[in-house]
Amino acid sequence: MNSYYKTCPYPKPATKKKKRKQNGWKDKPKRHCYYTGRPYAERHELFYGNPLRQISISHGFQVDLCMPIHKLFHGIVDKEKLESLNVPGMLPDPLKWAANELKKLRQVCQRDYEDQAQIELGLTPEQARDGWMQLIGRNYLDD
Repeated sequence: MNSYYKTCPYPKPATKKKKRKQNGWKDKPKRHCYYTGRPYAERHELFYGNPLRQISISHGFQVDLCMPIHKLFHGIVDKEKLESLNVPGMLPDPLKWAANELKKLRQVCQRDYEDQAQIELGLTPEQARDGWMQLIGRNYLDD
């Protein structure tokens, strides 16, 4: 910081806002859709909302999806494009399928997180579950 600002009656604050994490676009050609295998997949954070999106990015709670399926996970249905993908079980109700798949993926994330906490940190299952609850705030395995 410039010495001028240190002598001002109201100096500039030394701290800055924390930079938000975001998914990179540089490696997009290398990503493939989890369901179809198509290239140029987009990253979808499994937990979203203000703090949860950043937590999802830091812990890798993400899945790569092609554009039509990514839009479907956000509630936008384009039946023509979805029919051409030939994903089993998606039709006739794609929104219900997307909700079920999102729940399954969240359960997998929670199970993996708790298993990893038990192995690496030597926690009991109850302690691992408490750690998950402090991180995400909701239990997806007992629903």
